[in-house]
Amino acid sequence: MSAEGGITKQIIMKTLVILSVVTILEIGVALIIGAYFPTFPKWLLNLFFVVLSLLKAFYITAEFMHMKYETKGFVFWTLIGLVLLVWFIIAMLYEGNSWLVNNSTWG
Repeated sequence: MSAEGGITKQIIMKTLVILSVVTILEIGVALIIGAYFPTFPKWLLNLFFVVLSLLKAFYITAEFMHMKYETKGFVFWTLIGLVLLVWFIIAMLYEGNSWLVNNSTWG
């Protein structure tokens, strides 16, 4: 980091290289598996992509939102809020589907 506490060009280039390598890896795996291994389990491939996408999101959040430089307590409570938000979205999707199924049987 620079003397002012900002992001330097070196940190941005390092982040660019890391994210580019992970993205190229994702694309390469998708093309190779699709072309040479058509019977490869799709759920395993999807899990691989989800994990790499979460790693990229974590790295972007840590670097560009400066979460890597925050105190542990702030990061903890931010993650608690994120977990509750994800839980709320899943709960609303589940309840919305239940409501749709119940109303479609009436008519």
